[in-house]
Amino acid sequence: MRPELVASLRANGVTDDEIAEVGEGRELIDLALSMAILPARRMYSLEEAAEQVGADPDLAARLWRGMGFADPEPGERILTDIDLLALAGVVEPIAEPVEGDRAVEQTRVIAGAMAVVAEVWTDTLTRIAEEMADAGASADEVALKLLETLQLERIGFLIDYLHRRQLIGALERRLYWSPDSALSDQVLTVGFADLTGYTSLTQQLTGDELDALVMRFESLTRDVIAEYGGRVVKTIGDEVMFLTANPVAGADLALRLVEAHAEDDILPPVRVGLDSGPVLLRDGDAFGPTVNRASRIVDLAKAGTVVVPSGVRDVLDVEPGFRVRPLGVRRLKDIGRTWLWAVGRDVHSSE
Repeated sequence: MRPELVASLRANGVTDDEIAEVGEGRELIDLALSMAILPARRMYSLEEAAEQVGADPDLAARLWRGMGFADPEPGERILTDIDLLALAGVVEPIAEPVEGDRAVEQTRVIAGAMAVVAEVWTDTLTRIAEEMADAGASADEVALKLLETLQLERIGFLIDYLHRRQLIGALERRLYWSPDSALSDQVLTVGFADLTGYTSLTQQLTGDELDALVMRFESLTRDVIAEYGGRVVKTIGDEVMFLTANPVAGADLALRLVEAHAEDDILPPVRVGLDSGPVLLRDGDAFGPTVNRASRIVDLAKAGTVVVPSGVRDVLDVEPGFRVRPLGVRRLKDIGRTWLWAVGRDVHSSE
């Protein structure tokens, strides 16, 4: 085993006996990575951890599940001293049961976001490990390369920085988009942009090609939405959901998405459904009838079009720069008959 790997393991608390016992195969890589990422021994069960920090055992179990992990066996030692510090930090300010419920919800949302980050980073690590293994590298060579690639301090700083920046952005949107209702339902414009022909493409493309297509779609839509003042709520495969402050901003953004896809050499056309009205913002997501209508509307839109209901049309019809034409009454699933309108650019109004 390479001396530098032995030194790294020792620095993270692994004894020489454990190093000798683990051998030089896959278990060596697992040990090196796990101890580098969370350098502490698994010493406590959930029940013991809760007792150590004075927490309700049921709350500790709910927080563990909120992080996305299965219930351990009774008495199974899965937690470290680092976990105890984190648990204590969560439960210390909790004085009422409702605060515990909120802590679980916050944990679930944050853990979900971090799980995505972890999966993306794991994709990179796995690719490196597979390429090195195919080239005949030894386990200790793979382990050293992966430890070098982890860059935990850099990633940790970046996550903290992005959280702070996103927090500023979220507060500004709540306070300036709809200052009278920052803590309740807000009147916002919701958009769904859907990549057309995606299902048939999945049958034709290789895994790598499909991965590149999805990455390109997410990259382009996120860049356009950010550039023109919207916020991405979430992406679901071939669809992205976004918010803007009002119908004018939403329609302009939707048309820019259509135009950007039309100019792209890789992506197929996109279609967009919009609606405007009260929106409940909760845990980073958006809910309510406005969201439901926008989601149903995009299903009826044709490739390369932006479709809106009458309420949005009424705003855009008197706004320079837009051209609105009727599509007729359509039946929206679980909503009913709704007048729909296609939105385009009014090229004459800018001349």
